[in-house]
Amino acid sequence: MNPDISPVELRHRIRSGKFTSNTSGYSRGFVQGNLCILPADYAGEFLQFCQSNPKPCPLIGMALSKRST
Repeated sequence: MNPDISPVELRHRIRSGKFTSNTSGYSRGFVQGNLCILPADYAGEFLQFCQSNPKPCPLIGMALSKRST
């Protein structure tokens, strides 16, 4: 498969079962990431962990905590 496949097309192939391999190296020019949702109490420590390990754990972004009452 062409490594320049668009993210939309790649997700479509994954959802339809046409693609079942590792996605690393596909959709060149786009950032692939994982979502990690943590309690606010752990956010600072996780940030330090990512900053200490930027290659395996690059931090793409953070959101402010929205606590419910």
